[in-house]
Amino acid sequence: MEASLAVLFAGICGFVASGPIADNSLLTHLATGRLQVSGGLPGGNPFLAGVGEFPVPSWWWSGALGWAERLAGLGAVRLLTVVVAAGLGALVVRAGRPDGPVSGGARVPVVAPVAQALASVLVLSVLFPWLNARPHLGGFVLLAVTLVVWRERHSPWWLVPVFGIWINVHGSWLHAVVVLAVLWLGESLDSRSLDPLRLRYAAACGLGLVGGALLYPQPFALLLLPADQAGDPLARSVLRSYHEWGPASPGSPLLWTFVLLVLVALVPLLGRPRTGGSYRFGSLLVVLAATAMGFGAMRVMPVAALVLAPFAATGVLTLLDGRGPSPMARGTRWVGAACAVAGLLLGTAAVVRIQGTAHTNLARYPVEEVEWLAERDLVANDAITVIHNDWVGNYLEYRFGEEANAWVDDRPPVRRMADYVTLRGMADGWEQVLHDADPDVVLWQRSDPLPTELATRAQWHPALTTDRFLVLCHERISASC
Repeated sequence: MEASLAVLFAGICGFVASGPIADNSLLTHLATGRLQVSGGLPGGNPFLAGVGEFPVPSWWWSGALGWAERLAGLGAVRLLTVVVAAGLGALVVRAGRPDGPVSGGARVPVVAPVAQALASVLVLSVLFPWLNARPHLGGFVLLAVTLVVWRERHSPWWLVPVFGIWINVHGSWLHAVVVLAVLWLGESLDSRSLDPLRLRYAAACGLGLVGGALLYPQPFALLLLPADQAGDPLARSVLRSYHEWGPASPGSPLLWTFVLLVLVALVPLLGRPRTGGSYRFGSLLVVLAATAMGFGAMRVMPVAALVLAPFAATGVLTLLDGRGPSPMARGTRWVGAACAVAGLLLGTAAVVRIQGTAHTNLARYPVEEVEWLAERDLVANDAITVIHNDWVGNYLEYRFGEEANAWVDDRPPVRRMADYVTLRGMADGWEQVLHDADPDVVLWQRSDPLPTELATRAQWHPALTTDRFLVLCHERISASC
């Protein structure tokens, strides 16, 4: 039955992930992958104007996207996304095995299809908005694998290749290190002893990270990148300006789905566990730590949801205890067959969707405006400085590659991002930022205050107005506009 559920949730996740390419960060990863395929990993940032060397995070993921596109076009990129997302759906079912009885001083996860199914629904509801071809998808899969290895006590040396791959795929490996430390502490508090076997898991993680870091052309640059960012007060301040790194808004359905997941996870920890034994203060600590992670930043909420999966499944078991056999339990064979068939149909539908729909959805991007500028040689031109919204920079990189000459994107140097935040909010010092950038063209969404203000200045001339964007040219190039 567990295998049938895995097929079902694999199909669901695959279908959800089969939509057209639209995410702005993904556009830059595609552009990076194209460069890797055609000329190797760039040593400096080839997309942003005036930016030197930088470590390329997620370079293996970008490379995979680039090779997929090279082999079979953007449809292959979407298919790769479907396959990885399907793997995640199947792994969530396995990672969501609830706690069983104590054996050998530790709780052994057990197969409980109803509990796993309901817990997986909650967990994947939090993950659905993140099922696209950005590298965090690979990070979620690797986290699910790590949690299965940890909870089921498989050989710790599985974590060597997992973390060796992970550091080159996505920066969420750092979250996993924190998660495993909290899980170890929770286990130790629950068992009132320190399991020395877990030292091997820690060693395997460390060995994998070091080995993976050595595979990058600038050894250890990826390993040290989080420390460099965390140690820079300006970097921390800039990071908080990213919408994804802020907490979910109170009205967000995502937030309330996560709240429900937390409440279900807390059910078996508010009293004695259904399998007997003492109060589980360590497990309560893990749930509270994951809850704090999820509430702290939307970007981390999917990580927290995956950590909560087995606790939520155990909570479902507690809530169903003593209520008789469920319909799923009474008709296991038929229910299992129906789940497997539904999963296969959804997987087929995902492939059909890829074949039958446009591979990109660029409706939010200034496609018309950039085309207008390109006709006048006012974009992707080293002699012309264009300032724009950060996500517009991702589009420029996707369209023009290393010729983009973008001013900012969603992963610029800290100083550039700080300038962008100041300029977009027209905070104190914005005029100095504008002076230092010395732009020839401004391509900015009209809902921000900046383009409206500049349109009142004598040296700036509105050249093109569309539903969402305003293009302004400085008076020194007015003849070209």
